Amino acid sequence: MKKLIFILCAILFFSGCAGKRSGKEEKRNEKTTIFWEPGPILYKNALVSNFYKDTSSGKIIIEESVKNEKTRSSMFLFSDQANEGADIFAIKCPEELAAYAKNREICNLAIYLRRNRIDLNDFWPAFRSVMQCNGKTYALPVMSSPYVLFYNKKVFDDAKIPYPNDKWVWNDMLQAAIKLTKKSKAGNFLRIGFFSQDPDIFIWQNGGWFFTQDGKQCTLDSQFAKQGFRWYCNLDLKYRVMPDFKELKGILDSYGCVDAADLFAKNRIAMFIGNKDDALRFLDNKNIVFGVSPVPRGRYKVTKLKAIVYAVSEKSLNKDEAFKFLKYLSGPAQYSIARYGCTVPARRSMANNDKYLLGSESKKCIDLKIYSNEMAYARLAENSPYISERDFNKIWKEETVLCFRGEKTPDECLDSITKRVNRLIVTKIKNKN
Repeated sequence: MKKLIFILCAILFFSGCAGKRSGKEEKRNEKTTIFWEPGPILYKNALVSNFYKDTSSGKIIIEESVKNEKTRSSMFLFSDQANEGADIFAIKCPEELAAYAKNREICNLAIYLRRNRIDLNDFWPAFRSVMQCNGKTYALPVMSSPYVLFYNKKVFDDAKIPYPNDKWVWNDMLQAAIKLTKKSKAGNFLRIGFFSQDPDIFIWQNGGWFFTQDGKQCTLDSQFAKQGFRWYCNLDLKYRVMPDFKELKGILDSYGCVDAADLFAKNRIAMFIGNKDDALRFLDNKNIVFGVSPVPRGRYKVTKLKAIVYAVSEKSLNKDEAFKFLKYLSGPAQYSIARYGCTVPARRSMANNDKYLLGSESKKCIDLKIYSNEMAYARLAENSPYISERDFNKIWKEETVLCFRGEKTPDECLDSITKRVNRLIVTKIKNKN
């Protein structure tokens, strides 16, 4: 009898174990849905398709958004302003990163970086402020592009002016712009000699900064910032090779254009400063033959950086799978993204690899090495943790409009911006204490 009881217990025990194994196996066969807020990446379908070529990704489903509330509550618990329901979402500036990190809404990626042996030093140094906060890494870069000088080759050829090169300084650009600007008898622009909506570059190149390193003071009233900004403003106010805000709007409307990149594509601008994202508008345009050159330098060699990084939600139920897709976006997918002409690989090793340098754009006589070289001198737009980007931009716009109307000099403009910004910073610091 004892022997029979033992046999029955053994049968029940092993049958129970078998049932548990079966349950685990069944769960292992389930597919995990990852919701991805793709932001400005327009070719997301191609990226997702390439991701699935990795056989280990077969049980991960990538969706652009949450289908319904039931799915959202079971698969995902975090809501992003841009898209309600994303395990992975875009972060566009250090201010956003700090806010998400402070509220513990994004994952500290340390354990994933160690587990996957990802070398952060391979990413361009300029990304650090939008990847890390208080010494912790929360995001990985997916899109990056330094600002460069685009120029119309035909316009230069007709005027018998040598093409811009890496030796050009501000005055070289100015002299070419003066010769290439065309106006009607009434003084209206028929062709803009030069255009840039980023005075940051000229302020930086002259040694100026927007803020102190700790962000507790706006420093736009320094002589270096003023000299750089004054030179930029004089392209319109003194030399008239660049339109002011009101003129530009009229020109855009008259040609049915959205921005400077569209005007350039219609041969209405001889030179303009932009990034690779802008180049998408005229990369395959047969009506324009263009070249790419580094931004002409001032006292220092500096350019601006456009960058978008992605983070994993702290409340995601599928962090491991989400990071796997993020690792792909910031790794192998970089070549795919670059092929669309929209970005420079975020990893230095990839940006200097022939797989990128000899890609599709190089066949259109575009030297991609220029973009890679400029990444070493690129900076993200400055910000301070003590004033929101919205508040700063509001002050900047109000004051610069007065400057280009002639109601304030460039120096007075920066003095006013500095005083107004510093008042807000002081208030924020007092309230914080």
